[in-house]
Amino acid sequence: MQVSIMFKPKDFYAYLKDCYQLDNQILQVDNVLSTKYKFKWFETREEALIHEVLPLIPYHQPKIEELKKELSFNALETQLFYGFIYLLGYQENEWLKDKRLVAPLLLFPAEIIDKEDLSYLQISRENCVINPAVLSKLTEKYAGAKHDFEKSLFLKLNSNDILSDQWFALLDRYFTGCEMEELLFMPKVWSRQKISRSFSEGKIEGLKFVPGACTVVANKSLNSLKVSHDLESMQNLNTWSSCLEDILNGEDKALVALDNNYASTRLNDEQNKAVLNASTFTNSVIIGPPGTGKSYTISNLVVDILLNDKSVLLVSKSKQAVDVLREMLTREFQLEDYMVNTSSPRYRRSLMFRLKRYLNGVYRKHEGNSSDYNLKGLYRNKETLEKSFKTEVERELELCKINLEGLGGWKSKWRKLYLESPFLSGAKIQRLQEKIEQVNLRINSNLKEFTRLKLAELKSENISKHRKVLSNFYNALDQSNFTQLKSAMEQLDSEKLLKVFPLWLVNLGELNSVLPLQKNAFDFVIIDEATQCDIATALPALYRAKRAVVVGDPNQLKHYSFVSKNAQENLRRVYELTESKILDYRGRSVLDLFVHQLHSQNQLSFLQEHFRSTPSIISFSNDHFYEGLLKVIKSTPSYIREQNIQLIDLKGVRNKEGVNEQEVERVRSLLKEITLRYKGLQAPPSIGVISPFSVQVKAIQRVLKDEFSIEEMKQFKLFCGTPYQFQGSERDIVIMSVVVDDTSHSSAFLHLNKAEVFNVAITRAKSFQYVIHSLQEHVFKKDDYIAKYIRHLKEQHIQSTRDDMKDEFQREVQSFIESRKLGQVYTSFPVAGSLLDVLVVKDARSYFIDLIGYPGKFKGAFSLERYQTLKRSGIETFPLRYSYWKQNQKEAKESILTFVEGSTK
Repeated sequence: MQVSIMFKPKDFYAYLKDCYQLDNQILQVDNVLSTKYKFKWFETREEALIHEVLPLIPYHQPKIEELKKELSFNALETQLFYGFIYLLGYQENEWLKDKRLVAPLLLFPAEIIDKEDLSYLQISRENCVINPAVLSKLTEKYAGAKHDFEKSLFLKLNSNDILSDQWFALLDRYFTGCEMEELLFMPKVWSRQKISRSFSEGKIEGLKFVPGACTVVANKSLNSLKVSHDLESMQNLNTWSSCLEDILNGEDKALVALDNNYASTRLNDEQNKAVLNASTFTNSVIIGPPGTGKSYTISNLVVDILLNDKSVLLVSKSKQAVDVLREMLTREFQLEDYMVNTSSPRYRRSLMFRLKRYLNGVYRKHEGNSSDYNLKGLYRNKETLEKSFKTEVERELELCKINLEGLGGWKSKWRKLYLESPFLSGAKIQRLQEKIEQVNLRINSNLKEFTRLKLAELKSENISKHRKVLSNFYNALDQSNFTQLKSAMEQLDSEKLLKVFPLWLVNLGELNSVLPLQKNAFDFVIIDEATQCDIATALPALYRAKRAVVVGDPNQLKHYSFVSKNAQENLRRVYELTESKILDYRGRSVLDLFVHQLHSQNQLSFLQEHFRSTPSIISFSNDHFYEGLLKVIKSTPSYIREQNIQLIDLKGVRNKEGVNEQEVERVRSLLKEITLRYKGLQAPPSIGVISPFSVQVKAIQRVLKDEFSIEEMKQFKLFCGTPYQFQGSERDIVIMSVVVDDTSHSSAFLHLNKAEVFNVAITRAKSFQYVIHSLQEHVFKKDDYIAKYIRHLKEQHIQSTRDDMKDEFQREVQSFIESRKLGQVYTSFPVAGSLLDVLVVKDARSYFIDLIGYPGKFKGAFSLERYQTLKRSGIETFPLRYSYWKQNQKEAKESILTFVEGSTK
């Protein structure tokens, strides 16, 4: 199809690449002697990781425990890097006080490995980057040939000819006049003291390469180099992928849906719609507010894709989000044999081990036949039963109408006789509902075994068909350096490879390191936490797929951009692009792009059922950010009686540095109490500390590093961060430090009361939340979010049952249950967005009696989907027809007794 997009692919990619590079000023490790680099460690004897190609080395870092805590708390922003070979010289920036240049040539992401009480250092060779601070010193005539230098250097890396004549010739060519004789002494390295002495003694005049190795903690923005490389390659290719072509056109082609939606019985209506949309449209969007089963929906979609023998690339800008999905796919669906999880630094070794097993015939063969489970027959049976159930409800409502309006003629009389005939038993509706539940149980039970067998069949079949490509893949992974690996990967038949490994989980910043840039390679791409992702970062993933599913929540934090509107506008003019909101890199996330470009509202699904928190935790967010649309599953009487938020009033003061010391101290003491309370448990609750202000977070982190060991932090999954750092994460217990006091500057309140910041801050807790604040008069005089929230917490109360909402049928059933002392009875009780006619709570279990047919507010029946929702919240359902109650009251009462008492046995 000839596209009508208003700009060419190459100009679109180039524009967004330039915006991205402006926004991600690439980190330069320019002087490892500088105090700005914390936790520095220098190799003092011989370098072994690169020169000897060892897998790991002992890591004699004197501040190892502090370093581990630092990396744990700031995992989203910082990374430990291993630097190899220094370029020495002087920087030309006149504003620098220390102008020394001590820049590692190569930087490898590094990881600390603990074994038998000892710490070791391991590096990721495939994710190595050349230090931009060194690239900036290329000889003038080669300044525009950075990529050529990178390619040539990577070819030498980790090969046997490292520091050979060719190595020296390469450096000499691109750094003309630079001294490099000292490299002949490798693997011996220069110590920190020797480097410092060479500057103090005036021995460094021009540029000089010297042997050396060190570790530094630096910003993760080095990963932005990989995104830039992909965008540049896409610019040169000058073409759209299928999903990009459609979304930028604002169109959606008619697609043949996947053969089956296997997940239907495990999901609610909106979740099912999300899965169906992915199957039906080239592009679709899932809006997932906090705790609405977004990850569970994605996981079920992934299973459906795999069962249909399709491939899927699952990505996010946040490593945390990728890890959450990995854990769910492994825990709930046992998909570890079908996924490639590239977030692990050892994924290549693990993948090679699996490939070796497959090539040697060591994999699970056919243990049975998936067709034996007759899922299609069960689905047909379920559909028939559901139709019968709806017919019975319609008959009861028709009888109700005839009784209400009177017998107007012989047709009505005959119709009434028919509807009341013994043939149409009053208990039939209960039996139908029971049969539907039994079929659902059989489907879910069979589905697990069917999924296991079906995926094993597909895998066995695809391994047999595509053995050659697996052998080539193994050889590619076995390459000695990353450049050769990428070159070998580009030669692979991706379609056949993805038949055996159909599921890839990748952090967006790492795509370039693990997958070649091939258009439409995957059948699907799913982008999670898309609200936080800028358009440019998402493009390489969208380019690699035919269809896209974008998942996020517009009421949560968007990506933050430093690109000014003027800079953005100047770049648009450079590439002569037509004005369009599509080009608003600064203001729009990839979720915004998709939401505004969807062709049809049917392509969007909004998840409404909130599973994570109790009503007291989510109610404020639901009312103020989601218009009350969230249906809180944990809203049974036992949950509503619990107040799962504790408001702690202090008289703290936010000092001139922006820290509230009194709140910091209260956080410390509270954490001590909580960790002491749960210390002996095998599975203690996870704990988080959140504050809207980064200076407060850093102050709390300093206290935590002093008070808690790294083992305690791991045990309680202790994390402290701002809403930006916390988005996509949750903890069982969350402590929120508000920080501001009545005298704080208005700018602090402006930040605190940003809707997205506030919404994320108050919705991270699953079980319990502490809110520590220092506001007094502000609470009663202002009407911003924080004032409303604190008033809401102070005034929160249990919604009482209203007697005026009862009808005669309801009163009779309530009276009978109370007379038999079956349990606590609630009428018109609100649960998950519905009012339950009669709710019985006995021995901490809940039973709903759905009253059908009596003229009045409760005459209608709940849908079967609502019954499933209530079941997920732990509530069993009993549909009771009014005609059955009136005609066979004794039998109806016995049925109720059996329902409640039989279920509790």
